[in-house]
Amino acid sequence: MEREIKNGQIKISAFIQDGKHILTVKDNAGGIKVTPIEKIFEPYFSTKHATSGTGIGLYMTKTIIEKNNNGKIYVTNDGGGAVFTIIF
Repeated sequence: MEREIKNGQIKISAFIQDGKHILTVKDNAGGIKVTPIEKIFEPYFSTKHATSGTGIGLYMTKTIIEKNNNGKIYVTNDGGGAVFTIIF
């Protein structure tokens, strides 16, 4: 909503490859404009105004996936949007 994307989309895919479960979530909102992109997983990092978020959501997501479920989460920009990939 902040970027006023027309026809916003979120595509979710789930499949098994080489015995691993893979979930991808892709949008068309212009991608993540942070360098390095992995910084978005750091605690208290936010691109929003201080009153709009705490910056712990993606940090907690990464912690839950990697420490509690022995998985991995990655983020990339691809084709005009962000792609989150979870492997477990």
